[in-house]
Amino acid sequence: MNSLWFYAVIAAISFAYWPLVAKPGGVSPGWLGILISLGTATISIGVAWTETPPSNRGVFFGLLAGVFAGAGMLAYAKVLGWP
Repeated sequence: MNSLWFYAVIAAISFAYWPLVAKPGGVSPGWLGILISLGTATISIGVAWTETPPSNRGVFFGLLAGVFAGAGMLAYAKVLGWP
């Protein structure tokens, strides 16, 4: 399925529910970041496997974006686990 609305709905549902799924686990923010990254990598590798590999520039900016995303995710996980 290649519908923009379909992917928008999947993104909205995923971003809305991952904190609700993670909260009962009581996992620390650092471990939550690792576990979410592993889950994301599992899905992403399956999709990326069929695509053309990125250029060095693409890898650099993708990793830089990942640092920002990781920092934001850890901060959010800290807020999520706040007593």
